[in-house]
Amino acid sequence: MNTKTKHLLQHSLAYFVALTIGTGIGINTIFALESDDQKPEPVVVTEQNLDVVVEDFYTEGIEESIETGLVIRDSNGQEVLAETGSPSQTEAVNQQNSSQPSQVVVGETEPEEELAADPETTIVASRNPFIGTSLHVSEHDPAGWTAAEWASSNPSGAAALNKISGESIGVWLGRWATTSYVSGIMNAATARGEMPVFVIYSMPQEGCTGLPGSANDYISWAQSIADTIGNRDVMLIIEPDELPITNCTPAQEDQRLAVVADAVSRFKKNPRANIYIDAGHSNWVSPAEMASRLRKAGIDGTRGFSLNVSNYRSVPESQNYGQRLVAELGGFHYVIDTSRNGLGPSPDNEWCNAPGRALGPKPGAANFGANDGYLWIKYPGESDLACNGGPSEGQWWPEYAVGLAERAAF
Repeated sequence: MNTKTKHLLQHSLAYFVALTIGTGIGINTIFALESDDQKPEPVVVTEQNLDVVVEDFYTEGIEESIETGLVIRDSNGQEVLAETGSPSQTEAVNQQNSSQPSQVVVGETEPEEELAADPETTIVASRNPFIGTSLHVSEHDPAGWTAAEWASSNPSGAAALNKISGESIGVWLGRWATTSYVSGIMNAATARGEMPVFVIYSMPQEGCTGLPGSANDYISWAQSIADTIGNRDVMLIIEPDELPITNCTPAQEDQRLAVVADAVSRFKKNPRANIYIDAGHSNWVSPAEMASRLRKAGIDGTRGFSLNVSNYRSVPESQNYGQRLVAELGGFHYVIDTSRNGLGPSPDNEWCNAPGRALGPKPGAANFGANDGYLWIKYPGESDLACNGGPSEGQWWPEYAVGLAERAAF
């Protein structure tokens, strides 16, 4: 098998398996390869054997005939992915809601063949941004700086902090963030082939009645950030905790969500922006109500929503809520902040510098339902407020960070 054929098959199968898991078509999916002279037994692909199966698919001597292009069909013969060798081509994925796994056959097709889209059952599926992407690691590294200082005096603490240092962590952008600051991060990330994660956190917080006088300034700021990013790869977490606010009147809430939607519309003009509008956490607003708010906030045309920012809800609990919210929305994907949810919430559901917590999974792909991936959106060890022995809001608290790291499962 020549290099071109191998690359094509690798791209197509790995991409489809990612979409199978990432869009909820089914985690346990049966794959079978078909060529002119061999029809091997179907293979059940699970999260555990995904990499091995994909590797086997493109190393077992598949016929050169597939070099013209690939089509993947389900057990009813319907095309679920057309691939003609162009990684940048937009694919349409037909979502099947059957409880039975689909048998997927790879065979030959013409390069010009396109997938006929059913507007009621077909979604345009962009690639999971966590797959094949390096998230940007910021030069802002208090964990690494402290670990270096403690190398001799506190080696165990230094070792714990090194679990945090070097990981991708969200860069929060408030109204203080200048275009030159954002440009510097974008340029550094682009030079390294990395995708930065920005947290847009600048909605006016003067209270529900304080918005009108600040809305124009906020939109102008958002536009300047969008212009600075341009059409480069980026991941955006939009306004943590804004949508779950419950103390506004319906009219005030609609007004605030309209402002969020206006800002989101500016970022959506970048076709390479992976946008997740924050949806709070699993113990806050019902999925049905949150779905309504996300629609008003402009979720259409984005990748989806974020969960658990700066909170402690466990991965299983967050995923359960996320899947229910996806069902309410009729699609989309989500990310989970796992920066300190390794042990879930404290028994009393403390939100402010909760004691005894742990780092959760490292940033990366999740491979569960519509859960694109895990992020450390909150910097582990950054104080919430001057509470539970912590310093003032946003200050680095290395002792708390050490505890998070020492109690982590990794």
